[in-house]
Amino acid sequence: MEKKILIISQNFYPECGSASSRISNLAAELAEGGFEVDVLTAFPAGNIGAALKDHPPEDFDKTRVRVFRLDAVKSGRLFKKLALVRRYTDFYLKSRHFINQHRGQYDLVIASSPQLLTGLSGCYAKSRNRCPFIFEVRDLWPESIKALGIIKSRLLLWFLYRIEQHILKRSDKICVNSRGFVPYISQKGHRDKLFFIPNFISRTQSALKKSYADENTGSGLRVIFAGNIGHAQQLENLLKTARETAHIPEITYTIAGSGAEQPHIKKLAEQWNLRNVTITGAMPRRDALKLVLEHDLCYVHLSGHPCFETVLPGKVIDWMGMGMATVAGVAGYPRHIPAQSGGALIFDPGDHMAAARHITALYRDKTRLAAMGQSAFAYARENFDAQSNAARYINTIQGCESGALRSGSIPFSGKHSWRRSGEA
Repeated sequence: MEKKILIISQNFYPECGSASSRISNLAAELAEGGFEVDVLTAFPAGNIGAALKDHPPEDFDKTRVRVFRLDAVKSGRLFKKLALVRRYTDFYLKSRHFINQHRGQYDLVIASSPQLLTGLSGCYAKSRNRCPFIFEVRDLWPESIKALGIIKSRLLLWFLYRIEQHILKRSDKICVNSRGFVPYISQKGHRDKLFFIPNFISRTQSALKKSYADENTGSGLRVIFAGNIGHAQQLENLLKTARETAHIPEITYTIAGSGAEQPHIKKLAEQWNLRNVTITGAMPRRDALKLVLEHDLCYVHLSGHPCFETVLPGKVIDWMGMGMATVAGVAGYPRHIPAQSGGALIFDPGDHMAAARHITALYRDKTRLAAMGQSAFAYARENFDAQSNAARYINTIQGCESGALRSGSIPFSGKHSWRRSGEA
């Protein structure tokens, strides 16, 4: 009998972003490796979520991965921060209900941050299934939200740190996607549980590759940022860069995605009359990847706070795997991989003048731009391929102590707040 795994994540395919990308790729590879995989996730906000309820994505492996989506709570006119807390809490409470209805069915539970309450759901699923629990650390919450000043209440931060420590203590293994997280978690007393698996390139994505010889590239330079538009990204710096290069109309910028800061960024672009900047909303991941390939250069930026010197943005690996050259405003550990690949030009966070100089230089030297794309592609294929990294993950799973395989199942009963993708 196949071992059955439950993966709990707020984000999943077809959402755009590194959170969705990592868990979607992981689920597919575990299924390919012979496990029976269920994913418990939320309906995305906005148009993507509405479309999913009627039209599930056809290009995801539905034969071996079952996806259960929890209906998202409507936030109404709540403040952004309160709405986010309510959404995360609602997901946690509804996930407990799902877990209760499926108790005893799973041999392993995997829960993914960044939001901490998915980790609590993982702890609960572990107890209800009496099975091992792997906690995926994709960001250092609450450390990062403290650094950004999103939450300033000492009492609330104390409570969140207690939740973090509880999750780390209850987990059997802790997977990090950045080596920069190792010292922080080690200081918490859990070094013996750690293992490192970077974000990797999916099998379907491996067919996507930028061709800088494409006649559509032309003489201009199209720069894109695609992903979460939040506090940590500080995309005002991209707008400042666009303003600095506005005298070269052939250099254009696209910001694709959604997030807490999107309204502010859009308003600022309008106030500065940046005609060389286009801002789009959220879109399915498949469409976002195609949009990236229509551009020539990717842009990454993270806050210069020391907390973010440990975080390697997953989108960097995605773009390297597509053969895209990148300009990256990052510090600390995140500088290492892009710079080592030869596929990126690095600037200090907040230094929009340096970013403008890099972009202008690549606009004038397309041969160098193409060489950077080739270098990024080769490096990604050597270090971030799906099969070898998934094999290491599976070896860790097999090393976890687990009880006997469960027999039988607990059927659905009554009306619940989750649905398989595509079910009405």
